[in-house]
Amino acid sequence: MSRPSLREKILDAGIALLHKRGYFACGVREITEAAGVPLGSFTNHFRSKEMFAALVLDRYMDGLLEIVARTLRDRSREPLARIASYFDAVEGIAGPLEWRFGCMVANLGLELSMHSGMARARLMTALEQLTNPFAEAIREAQERGQARTDIGAEDLAVIVLSGWHGALLRAKVEQRGDAPLMFARTLPLLLQAVTDEPEKLQPHGDDRRGAANPLEDVDSRGGRLRRDTVSLWISGASADCYGVVPLAGRCAGRA
Repeated sequence: MSRPSLREKILDAGIALLHKRGYFACGVREITEAAGVPLGSFTNHFRSKEMFAALVLDRYMDGLLEIVARTLRDRSREPLARIASYFDAVEGIAGPLEWRFGCMVANLGLELSMHSGMARARLMTALEQLTNPFAEAIREAQERGQARTDIGAEDLAVIVLSGWHGALLRAKVEQRGDAPLMFARTLPLLLQAVTDEPEKLQPHGDDRRGAANPLEDVDSRGGRLRRDTVSLWISGASADCYGVVPLAGRCAGRA
């Protein structure tokens, strides 16, 4: 078997370090030392650290898309079961690591989207690569009457991923898996078919003083989303949309 090239060694070291510590906390010297290669090897293979980060993200996405292929795109399973299996697969990887590192897509989105056009473009591609298979599974569930149809499949996919990234962000802070597991338990309430007219959430405002908080009243077939579960979607949407994909712009004009 041929020995890995210096470029591959640097990329392998980079994916571990950037996932663990983030972009700005890792210097080129630290990356090359972890790879066991001379410092000059970095500039021989990568024009900039920014370009290196984009290639590391590509490598990370290769792994995620392998999980997508065997879960979300496994047509032998029911569509909602495919969605659940994706989160189960990620839990099997992140759980033993105590959820310490979060998702590199969301992590780099928070760090780089306001600083690097190259990184932002690659992050938008990564989000699209993840959103599309979720939307496909949700759309199939809608066609079978297994998922709500009052929200479009692509919009639901964006909401699901935003909530998931919010859960991973919280887990990273708390160093435990409560938030991702809560998300997985609550997700069926978001996706399941609505049999009655859904309650419309009203915006907060001065005219709603003393009224019940609408975040306490998100019901579906008698189910109730906990306030801290809703906060996962809010924080995840902020992470996904902070300079990467404006959520309001994506959803504007859709039924």
